[in-house]
Amino acid sequence: TPFVLRWEIDNATSLTPGKVESAVFHWGGFEWKGSLRPREEDNDRFDYALSCEKKKWTDWKCKANVEFLVHRAASKGDYSKKALTTFDEHRNCSDFGYSNWSNLKNPNCSCILNNKITMEFSIGIISAVDGHKLIPIDLSNFCSPIEHNNVTLIIGDKKLRVSKDYLSVHSPLFAAMFFGDFTEKGKGEVKFKDVIYVEFLDLLQLIFHVQFSGIDSTLPHIL
Repeated sequence: TPFVLRWEIDNATSLTPGKVESAVFHWGGFEWKGSLRPREEDNDRFDYALSCEKKKWTDWKCKANVEFLVHRAASKGDYSKKALTTFDEHRNCSDFGYSNWSNLKNPNCSCILNNKITMEFSIGIISAVDGHKLIPIDLSNFCSPIEHNNVTLIIGDKKLRVSKDYLSVHSPLFAAMFFGDFTEKGKGEVKFKDVIYVEFLDLLQLIFHVQFSGIDSTLPHIL
């Protein structure tokens, strides 16, 4: 489902040449922002622009279908433009049309309604790469013969050797499972259903303080 960034600029007739930006919208793991971007070669002209950021990341890329719309007077009809756009750390802004600052002073300016400029960017992400280099998982932390690991968790056809005590300190669920009145109490092997192995590994890495860098895609299942 596309995300719609709707931006209303109040007091439009009072705008003066210079970059005007919307608030930041967070969607799809990226930061999106609309802007009126002045052209360096023409002081009276600006572009309607959309920027996409992935701050503190390198080698990221976002490919999206973008439909841009500026609401105008009924006699003119709305202005719209569609484009397949690729954003990355080197090109994080794309233009979707232009106008002139002097036009905004014209009382008959078609893009100003009730002293507002209203525009929308409908953004449908096709593909996204966050550029994060995944740190190889060191499974030696969850395998025998580490002396404190005293229970085996079975997820599908995988087995992980962990410490009941350590997990119980960090989770009331594990405390109840291993030391409460659950059937798992006292068992040397515990089978988990409806658990995704790689997602559970992310959780174990956090609990056991293994080197780990979470990315946007891991946060929901960890929480």
